[in-house]
Amino acid sequence: MDGVTVGGTAEREDLLAGAVVKAVQRSGAYAGSVFLRSRDRSSIVLAATCGTPPSLLGGWHLIPVSSPIPVAASYSSGRTIHLADAEETMRRYPQLAVALPYAFGSCSVPVGAGRETFGALAIVWAAPPGGEGLSKARRRQVRAVANRLGAALAALRARTGDPVECDPQTIPVEAPAPSAPAVRVGLFDWDLATGALTPDGELCAIFGLDSPALDGRADTLAACLHPGDLAAFRAVARAAAAEGRIGARRLRVRDSGGGGHGDVGYRTVELWGRTPEADDARARTHLVGAVIDAQAGSAAVAAVERLR
Repeated sequence: MDGVTVGGTAEREDLLAGAVVKAVQRSGAYAGSVFLRSRDRSSIVLAATCGTPPSLLGGWHLIPVSSPIPVAASYSSGRTIHLADAEETMRRYPQLAVALPYAFGSCSVPVGAGRETFGALAIVWAAPPGGEGLSKARRRQVRAVANRLGAALAALRARTGDPVECDPQTIPVEAPAPSAPAVRVGLFDWDLATGALTPDGELCAIFGLDSPALDGRADTLAACLHPGDLAAFRAVARAAAAEGRIGARRLRVRDSGGGGHGDVGYRTVELWGRTPEADDARARTHLVGAVIDAQAGSAAVAAVERLR
């Protein structure tokens, strides 16, 4: 068999596939893999992939734990290995850079529970020279996915007796890469008089903020903008108070993935808004609106007009 009993295979495969897809989604990477230790603990075995067919990873199906490869180093050391771009990869892991001569960044994190390490999870993304790599927040998210996977594998072993190890003959689980939404729209209600801002979850995601980290202040969102756009953001508030509407104001938002387009580390969004359709005085101090990719202006207009 492939290292697990038939009864536990499906459940373990679901855990592996779910984890690698979440890691890719939450980091903004284009591909990811999960490796689990072999029974003799001398190697890690490719157990699941997302965004890259296993056939393209033939040389990486079985990796000795002593290999100078980030995912093996992460498993052996129990530490996160973050490589922002090809230059850092070449400097720290030249063998990997020679084997994969592409402009990419990577992050490898251990998978385990308690003091026991079961394997490692790795993600890769396109990274031009000088890229900043993953933000600390996104690295925490990837580690959280790996930790939950480790806990789930430990619980599965305790409940069913199935080992977490993989045999070299294990067929990797292949999960399709999650497709990015064509348009991302974040909605908000902004009290211009007090500065209080109530966002939805998508707006928090666009600005790279965890919902609990947002304190309901417009200034918190402003801190995520390019410094050169802060004056424009303040002008937006003044114009909204005077005119009751914002139309297609472009702003640069810090890209927590370190990629994006335009200025390095930032991506352009558009801010649209209008006052609610009400006659009371309070309505004139509120702005409801949307933040959306700048290249989808017509969709922004439609989204704002749908707001009640």
